[in-house]
Amino acid sequence: MEIARVGFVEWFEAHPSGVEQGWTIAAPPPGRESGAPLWIGLAFEGLSPKLDEQGKGARLVDERGQDRLYYRGLAAVG
Repeated sequence: MEIARVGFVEWFEAHPSGVEQGWTIAAPPPGRESGAPLWIGLAFEGLSPKLDEQGKGARLVDERGQDRLYYRGLAAVG
């Protein structure tokens, strides 16, 4: 599934191990310096992120500390 947003496309692809989420950005955002890091911020109402030790994944937990969603294998391709 793809969702066209202003300046990028957000996409989701189902796999046996879970759902892959990604963002395709056609061009650098206006005003971004060449080579400067690009950050993508996500917000999940009622959930808090807990990063793993390697910084390549996160758990999203509810107010009771229960795991609700996982992000694993985080990577960026330029």
